[in-house]
Amino acid sequence: MCEKERENAEASFGSRIHCLEKERAGNRIFVKHDEEIPRYGGGNKVRIAGEHYRRAVLEGKDVIISYGSPSSNLNRAVAEMCRAHDMACVVVEAGEEGEEGVSRNGIRVRKSGARIVPCKKSRVAETLGALLEELRSEGRNPYYVYGDRYGRGGGGVAAEAYRKVWPEIREQERRLGISFDYLFLATGTGTTQAGLLLGRERDEGGPRIVGISVAREKERAIQKIREAIEENRKLRGEAGVFRGEIRLEDKYLQGGYGRSLEEERDWIERMYAEEGLRLDRTYTGKSFYGMVRYLEENKVTGKRILFLHTGGLPLFEEEHDL
Repeated sequence: MCEKERENAEASFGSRIHCLEKERAGNRIFVKHDEEIPRYGGGNKVRIAGEHYRRAVLEGKDVIISYGSPSSNLNRAVAEMCRAHDMACVVVEAGEEGEEGVSRNGIRVRKSGARIVPCKKSRVAETLGALLEELRSEGRNPYYVYGDRYGRGGGGVAAEAYRKVWPEIREQERRLGISFDYLFLATGTGTTQAGLLLGRERDEGGPRIVGISVAREKERAIQKIREAIEENRKLRGEAGVFRGEIRLEDKYLQGGYGRSLEEERDWIERMYAEEGLRLDRTYTGKSFYGMVRYLEENKVTGKRILFLHTGGLPLFEEEHDL
């Protein structure tokens, strides 16, 4: 593979859109299936990992560091992408005190050959600082997906992945001969929603974007989205302040990240039975359930709704064992 192809190889994924059989809350629901991206387990983290990989190559880095929980989709995607391209990889796994066992994502990280650095959540910055210093002392040139040791600076690269997805969605609208009124997605770190908002801003049209928070309360979540937007602007050398509306709903957190209620779990099973749609309890199940509740509570009817399925297959398998 020539160098130019290598730089862009992992930054151009696509995914299909299909319409669900039944209306929900009086609306036609369409799903964009990023979970079907055919490499590295699928999901939005594959697109994001592709942008990080591309950036690392452009900057001449020779080792990529990822960070997340033992079940992290991003860790899996980064580790498997690095393996495919002979890039050294270090994965920092931060678990809760007393947490045991290895998830399917964790197993795939280990099979990739990535170096695993266990870490307590209370010592992330300290662990990353020591790791970066160690690698540089060995003559390596590390790239950390979240920027610096405190997690500042990586959001702009991650947002770039979904800034590029926006025209893909608009082209699919054209091919399908329809226009979506709303686009819903799970919002965790906020970078996926940030990228879509950047795409919509430039396009000056398209569906309204509504994030269903799966991790943070509204004020903090919106702050993180704005940070990612501004980091992306700097990355691309653009001036100006984002003045678009950020729509985010935190009413369906169900007690916090990774937590779910019985009603939500019933929805997940119902959607699998009725539509063959695979959802997980942490991200896509919570956001799909929240989307339907949002439509009902806000009396939104007769619209075309696009749900961005950002989940990856390993997380779904782990929670459902189907």
